Amino acid sequence: MSAPDYYEILGVSRDATKEEIKKAYRKLALKYHPDRNPGDKEAAEKFKLINEAYEVLSDDEKRRNYDLFGTAEATPMDFSGTTFDDFISSIFGDFFSSFFGGGQRQWGRQRTRATQRPRKGPDLRLKLHISFEDSVFGAKKRIKIPNIQICDDCGGTGLKKGRQPSTCPKCKGHGEIQQIRTYGFSRTIYITTCDQCNGSGQIIKKGDRCPTCRGEGKIKQDKFVDIKIPAGVVTGDHVILEGEGFAGEYGGPPGDLYVYFEVEPHPYFKVRGLDVFLEMPISLTQALLGGEFTIPTPRGFRKYTINGPIPNGHQIVLHDEGLHSRRNGFLEKGNLYVTFSIKLPKKLNKKQRALIEELDKELGEYLLKQEKKWQEFIHQHQKNTKK
Repeated sequence: MSAPDYYEILGVSRDATKEEIKKAYRKLALKYHPDRNPGDKEAAEKFKLINEAYEVLSDDEKRRNYDLFGTAEATPMDFSGTTFDDFISSIFGDFFSSFFGGGQRQWGRQRTRATQRPRKGPDLRLKLHISFEDSVFGAKKRIKIPNIQICDDCGGTGLKKGRQPSTCPKCKGHGEIQQIRTYGFSRTIYITTCDQCNGSGQIIKKGDRCPTCRGEGKIKQDKFVDIKIPAGVVTGDHVILEGEGFAGEYGGPPGDLYVYFEVEPHPYFKVRGLDVFLEMPISLTQALLGGEFTIPTPRGFRKYTINGPIPNGHQIVLHDEGLHSRRNGFLEKGNLYVTFSIKLPKKLNKKQRALIEELDKELGEYLLKQEKKWQEFIHQHQKNTKK
């Protein structure tokens, strides 16, 4: 008999997050709570199912078992790839043990517990803030990272010197708990990892624990790592330092360290991919006369000549003057986009005003022509908008 559809009960999709499941549960539990529905047997039954569904879907292991096998209680045993001895042992092991003793011995060959196989340690992810200059030229940094390392005093065993682990009393050293369940004429064997020894088959008694790591076999210990920042990195890029993550299990290798870069904003250079954007202020005189400009680039300066006048907002492109990055074996170069912004004074003294008025007289004929064109536009626009 399969379990009810818990996703349908809570009204969530099968890829719903824990937060979405929790939100749906709270809403439905409030609606069907017995205190709000006194004497309503249907609401009480619904409330019971809602709680059952939440209990399963909010627990990672139960939800995984439910998604795979339709039940949250245990994982059905998979007989594919097993020998006849394995099959007989799984079904009749306890039966033969009760007659012939050897409570820790299984029928046929000894089972190898997967939980004791060497396993790679967890990876560690770190965000590193770097300056704009470091992203342009690259750099070398020494960073401190939190880490979990094998305890030196016990070598990762979690035991005091000279002590030995004890056999787990719950699973009798097997590391697994087996259950046989009958559904009519069908019998199914379920196997779960022992929750007392976490599948190792052994426990460390309190008096046998290493005093340094308290029986964990690992200790929290910060360490320093040297990292090379490649030139041309942008926010979101990362490097991988193999073997610099957390310690492995049962002699397995350590995990890796993923360092993600966050480039600090620059007051003038704005980055978009490998392209760089710069707003360059110029004076009214420079805008009118033009000339040779010294333009800052990410790697230095570059001379550039423009004949005036230069309109406000005029943009030029300096090719290959953006960020440079070697990706997939190829050197990629971005561009530098420079926008000229005319800066006007907030106040004018008498001398400045007189000079500008003199300039206006000299340019009067040109400006008058521009003014006539403007007046023609205004007159025509008035006709068009009155229709």
